[in-house]
Amino acid sequence: MALDDIIKQHDGEVDALVNHFKDQLEKMLAKAQANVQATLTSKLTFDDRGKIEQTSSNRSQLRRMDDMLNEELDELGLQDLIDAFVHQFGGQFKYFKQVLEQTLGKARADKLDALKFTVDDQKVFSMMQADAAENLEDIVGQAGDDVRRRTLMGMGGMTARDLAETMTEVVAKTAGYAKTEATTAVSSFYRTLAKTSFQKIEEDDDWEITYRYVGPGPLDPVERPFCRHLMTQSLAGRTWTYDQIEDMDNDQLDDVFVTGGGYNCRHQWIVADMRPSKKQLEDAD
Repeated sequence: MALDDIIKQHDGEVDALVNHFKDQLEKMLAKAQANVQATLTSKLTFDDRGKIEQTSSNRSQLRRMDDMLNEELDELGLQDLIDAFVHQFGGQFKYFKQVLEQTLGKARADKLDALKFTVDDQKVFSMMQADAAENLEDIVGQAGDDVRRRTLMGMGGMTARDLAETMTEVVAKTAGYAKTEATTAVSSFYRTLAKTSFQKIEEDDDWEITYRYVGPGPLDPVERPFCRHLMTQSLAGRTWTYDQIEDMDNDQLDDVFVTGGGYNCRHQWIVADMRPSKKQLEDAD
């Protein structure tokens, strides 16, 4: 399979993984929201204008909105959904191997693959999955906090419809934030396993390696200036050393080798050239 096809297939699989997670999360949030709304509507009291009354009982009910929403999500299987999502990060190893074989050739790709990941490397990958899960849990958990805060601030002038619209708005934003986090996490995972492998070769002074930036082209409508600049240069034949990439700054997240252009970035670094170093050539003579 050609390199462009491998990258396109990989991007498609990541998009499908993230979109499926977002779709399932949206359904879960909508169901949890409906259940909380039904419970609150049955317990709250309203004045003759349909506004939530400023009573201690009503305020007490609204103060529990975050707990109510989180309890509903727990029952609906939020943790299982998140765990299933991060568990699939490991499926990207096969794409990395395919990219290596296309960029380095079978023999050199086997050399890099033969280095293997250490126990500590595997722990790092596992911790990245755990971090992604915790971050997604925090984002979803924040939804209940946001609804509770906004509702308590405006409860005296809020109708049952206003309450529903507030919850709907917060839930929609939460799903969007979660998708951004999910995309960033899964892409960073892939770039981390790539960087970890490249570091092992960089430690071998028999080789000199340069890299190029690949992914959506410079005309992509959602591409940020940082990525557009790198893609334009890369398509023109520019390559970078490991140290040059380490010195880059995307103005969003540290470690451009791992984070690319920042949140939601779909680009990756691949080997442009791997040749014997001057030291290796001198030793051969």
